[in-house]
Amino acid sequence: MNILLVQPVTISSLLYMDKIFMHEPIALEYVGAALKDEHNVEIIDMRIESDLKSKLEQFKPQVVGFTGYTINVNTIIELSKLVKELNPTAKVVIGGHHATVCPHDFYVPTIDGIFIGEGVCTFKEYVKALQDNTDIALVDGMAFNNNGEFVRNKDREYPQLDEFRFPDRSLTEKYRDNYFMEDFKPLATMRTSRGCVFKCKFCTLWKLAGGKYYVRDPKCTVEELKQIKEPYVFFADDESFIDFRYMDALADEIMKAGIKKKYYAYVRSDTVIHNTDLIRKWASVGLAKVHMGIESHRESDLVNWNKRNSVENNVKAIRLAEEMGIEVTATFIINQDYDSDDFDGLRKFVANSNIKSSFFSVLTPLPGTDLYKEVEEQLILKNYDYFDMIHTVLPTKLSIRRFYTEYANLYIQSNKHNFKNKDASDYTKPIMIEMFTNLRKIGRDYKTVDE
Repeated sequence: MNILLVQPVTISSLLYMDKIFMHEPIALEYVGAALKDEHNVEIIDMRIESDLKSKLEQFKPQVVGFTGYTINVNTIIELSKLVKELNPTAKVVIGGHHATVCPHDFYVPTIDGIFIGEGVCTFKEYVKALQDNTDIALVDGMAFNNNGEFVRNKDREYPQLDEFRFPDRSLTEKYRDNYFMEDFKPLATMRTSRGCVFKCKFCTLWKLAGGKYYVRDPKCTVEELKQIKEPYVFFADDESFIDFRYMDALADEIMKAGIKKKYYAYVRSDTVIHNTDLIRKWASVGLAKVHMGIESHRESDLVNWNKRNSVENNVKAIRLAEEMGIEVTATFIINQDYDSDDFDGLRKFVANSNIKSSFFSVLTPLPGTDLYKEVEEQLILKNYDYFDMIHTVLPTKLSIRRFYTEYANLYIQSNKHNFKNKDASDYTKPIMIEMFTNLRKIGRDYKTVDE
């Protein structure tokens, strides 16, 4: 069978993010690896190659699979209509984050199947059922369109990570020079673990793996690393250093193999503090950057969001990472209850912490999170196009215009050192200006947003 796997185009409000990072569609590469021996599989990354219509006409797939987050829901549904217009008999399926936490959002006539949970094995069994003309109801881990009514099958147990083949990066060969993260380019993405034991209120990642944490065999991870040609590698883990024994063993295997690359990983600040020797060891292996979710300068926010961390830990971890020569990209969440003093307090926190790279998102209650359940009745917007982490979908204490003026100024003032630094990456200055302009525009135009 001809199977086309689709990474959807970035929604317009987040196009500037494609200038900050663009990761390879590793989930689709995993699926492609599982299917490629028995089928003709291709991937189209619409962030780079947007003409899906021509691809459909040329390749004539019998199955089209999409992946996506909450922000992609409406886009995927529209693309599914295009697929059916061109070929009504083609099967359209969807997997990924939002399909797992809210499969019912894809209960529409132009979608045939929804993969819930880890979709690699499910996709393979679904295609086999189509080929053999057997009962789709026997494929665990999915819902399917049964003549206009969706049927939810049994859930699938979460597989061990080493059961999967390595992601097939040959399927994205023509795109690979476009994948990057900040100044790490060209960049490969790989997975060393899955899941999280922490239960932050604003996050669903821990729920996707049932609150458990899965790791790979370190030797298996290194074998995949050996096959990666890019000099930069991003670990697309929910949090890479939760199992410190595993990461210690992985560092040993990388050193033993003589692999010389630079790595970028997610890490909690308390992990840095409690496992300083391990982080220092990884710095010697090649860990050059970490993405650290600082979230807030206010202790009350960390408590309310069940972060199980502290402002003190955040400050100390940033300093420790800097001493080790590891660059920190810090992310913060802007609460809707912010007033001008809170924005000013966050600006001072960033400046006093000597953070070189900082990004700010608006508190967004994503479907499937505990936060969403808590505030659902307060939502002022329910259109998923605005769940982009920059539009507020909750009421703000300040007027919308004032909130976004403060938000825009926060970006510029917190990153103003990059405007003076001649060594700052090429993308930094224009992106910060674009963010500033975009946020000011959102504030001015918010009253025209279609609710």
